[in-house]
Amino acid sequence: MAKNRKNAHRAPDQNKKIEQSVFEIGNDAIMDAKFFKLPEAVQQQANGLYDRMDKEAKLVIPELEALKNTYPKVPTLYNYLSAAYGRSDVAQQERSIEDNYRVNPNNLIARCHFAQLCIQRKHFNQIPKIFDNKFDLKALYPRRNRFHPSEYNSFSLVMCCYFNFSGESTLANAFYQGLKSYSPDALETQQAKQLLEPSFLGRVGKKLVNALG
Repeated sequence: MAKNRKNAHRAPDQNKKIEQSVFEIGNDAIMDAKFFKLPEAVQQQANGLYDRMDKEAKLVIPELEALKNTYPKVPTLYNYLSAAYGRSDVAQQERSIEDNYRVNPNNLIARCHFAQLCIQRKHFNQIPKIFDNKFDLKALYPRRNRFHPSEYNSFSLVMCCYFNFSGESTLANAFYQGLKSYSPDALETQQAKQLLEPSFLGRVGKKLVNALG
């Protein structure tokens, strides 16, 4: 078994049967084939804008908007744009996420970002629809054998949140354990930990609030 090959988490299909698949995770996995078909100069421009985002989010937004309007079906441009808006305008960020999913409903990151938005809005019933009632990466993309770490982490966090809020704690924990095993320091892993392993003080505080409420 390859070093970076991982067993997919046990996850239910639409009939609630348990299945398991095997796939690889690697930085060389292609998340957005449309982006890599753009002229190299355009790719470099977009990546350069992304690199400037932390310090100049408002300045790069007009250029990213222009690129998106020129190449309106490229998921990565929507992702970069939503990331930039996330530093200055949450409402616009949400619109970018919604637009990306509307235009690119089969792109994994577009699906995950929109699913995260639905979870924030407590629209949990939308999650099965977003993922075609498939809760396993290989089942969702049977022609793919390799996924990027960001795809794996995003998908696992969504599934962790969804199953936790659905009362399927065993399945939520299975996705969390996968995150801890593969990406222990990732933001998604820390977010899952906060959800499933709240701190002692957090648990005491919640009990106190409930008692007083």
